[in-house]
Amino acid sequence: MSDQIPGSAPRACECTYRGNLAAKPQLIEKDGRKFVSARMGVNMAAPNVPREEQDELTEWVDMLAFPEVMQTRLLACNKGETIAVFGHVTKKPYERRDGGTAVSRTIIPDSIRTASGEPASTGDQIRGSIPRACDCTYRGRLAAKPELVEKDGRKFVSAQVAVHMVAPNVPREKHDELTEWVDVIVFSEAMQARLLTCEKGETISVAGNVTKKPYERRDGETAVSRTIIADYVRAASASIAGTGARKPAEKVEQAPQPDQPPE
Repeated sequence: MSDQIPGSAPRACECTYRGNLAAKPQLIEKDGRKFVSARMGVNMAAPNVPREEQDELTEWVDMLAFPEVMQTRLLACNKGETIAVFGHVTKKPYERRDGGTAVSRTIIPDSIRTASGEPASTGDQIRGSIPRACDCTYRGRLAAKPELVEKDGRKFVSAQVAVHMVAPNVPREKHDELTEWVDVIVFSEAMQARLLTCEKGETISVAGNVTKKPYERRDGETAVSRTIIADYVRAASASIAGTGARKPAEKVEQAPQPDQPPE
């Protein structure tokens, strides 16, 4: 099987988003540097989420395009157009107009493709047709030992990873609250075997399709979970999870917190 996570462990979160532009992209100059700013809405609702609840699960992603070729491609797009964007994703807090605090999600695109399939440049990292709504590679630490589960006659491995997705300019005291808690589901037997060799606190990379769905917390409030159906798993301490030298697992101190989409 060819490796879908080439080289060493990737950045904390690399995603390919497919969504619709919320407005016409704009060219901005700030501190002597030009970039194109845009925003897209991504439908990340899990397949079993009722239609009336799907709008609430839309992921709003800010884009900042710095390479000129990406700027040119993005500026040619219009409000409502479907595009796919691949790049590094980070999170940071911001103050809403009502005075409350929310979290924004920003992608720095390495590649942009329109729904028509035209790439932003040669050597495009978004190959073929427009992808699923959100394909990600996460690098994070396991919150607990992965477990083999059997449900409705089907076996899978379940785990949860904590992903450090903080933007560079976020103060250290706010880092913990921006941790992304991602549920991991693995159906492939080969990938199950790899994941089951990993321990709590171990750093792993997982690649696959990401969806969101609402759930009820113990206190009765509604929150949103984020799940990746992993096509590929790798331990950061080895070329392939379950083989090679392994580093001692680190303890994960913080309890999982549900992620809230920006308002």
